[in-house]
Amino acid sequence: VVRKQMSEFGIHCPVHWPIEFDLRNDFGEGACFLTDNILGLPIDQRYGRKEMDRVLEAFLKALDA
Repeated sequence: VVRKQMSEFGIHCPVHWPIEFDLRNDFGEGACFLTDNILGLPIDQRYGRKEMDRVLEAFLKALDA
């Protein structure tokens, strides 16, 4: 839900470890939970204060939605 809301604000959060549907049984419950629930935020050295404030604002709004 938060990932979708962030996307609607123009913030696209990457999925680092997607598990293909047909392989989910091979990886176990814990791995599937992590791939479904970890929210990677676009934060790195390329972004300044203005961009980070925008990510934070979108994140807080997404939590309230």
